[in-house]
Amino acid sequence: MTDSQKYICNLCSYITNRKSDYLKHGTTIKHLKQWENNTSDALIEKYYCEPCDFLTFRRYDYNRHLLSSKHTKPKFICKNCEREYKFKKKYEQHMTTCIKEESTDLSHIQNTTFICKNLTITNNFNINVYLNNEYGNAINIGDFRKQVTLSFDDLLYTKQNGYAKGISKIFIRKMEELGPCHRPIHCKNSKDPQFYVRDDNNWVEDTEHNELNMAIDSVACAQIGKIKDWEKINPNWSETNEGQKEYIDLVKCVLNGTTHSEQEKNNKLIKRNIRENIEICVP
Repeated sequence: MTDSQKYICNLCSYITNRKSDYLKHGTTIKHLKQWENNTSDALIEKYYCEPCDFLTFRRYDYNRHLLSSKHTKPKFICKNCEREYKFKKKYEQHMTTCIKEESTDLSHIQNTTFICKNLTITNNFNINVYLNNEYGNAINIGDFRKQVTLSFDDLLYTKQNGYAKGISKIFIRKMEELGPCHRPIHCKNSKDPQFYVRDDNNWVEDTEHNELNMAIDSVACAQIGKIKDWEKINPNWSETNEGQKEYIDLVKCVLNGTTHSEQEKNNKLIKRNIRENIEICVP
């Protein structure tokens, strides 16, 4: 038998050559307890690409990033001042300032559209400049991720309604609590909605949804931590079949699916709910 034929759970040191046994193992008390005990805020920073400043706690997303063109993309050069940047984020931040300084009178660019990477000036209007001027007091997306707090009722809602609806409700509530002027995310209403995030005190377009995905993941991770509250309320859960079943059902609900396709489906639904329920403030 070759290694490629084996199904391995590194968390539990479990090995099998049968996919059905491997999937069954993922629902056992032993595996779920190991998974819960090893899930913490530290896991969010486990997979980090320093050159690209890319952060995720999903191995699949990290490996996909390493193979992407973004990871190996050459320097970014500003066409206005010819300054070079290695990182896309720093380049976009510079472009916001550079365009703002150059365009003291936005009427000079009437009826002209320039596309500089992901910074778009359309119909005499610069979205990034607008957001920085009108929503300059918004918190940074990184601070939002650190400040996420949940209640036990949030966990129960997710258990009853599923992962996508549970995360959507929490995320939307947090955005509404901050209000349009202070929330770190806005969305441009178009056929292909564009998300903009506040990062390093500047508004930038989140073209690949990396920042938004990490914000969603932070809400999901905070919800996982609430499982311990359930255990305190139900200290003898592991002593009965009913208690064990309820625990397994609870853990399954707070996980973002068991396959990549299911995870993608959930994330798309969450983003759609965010767009539909949060006021669109970007013209």
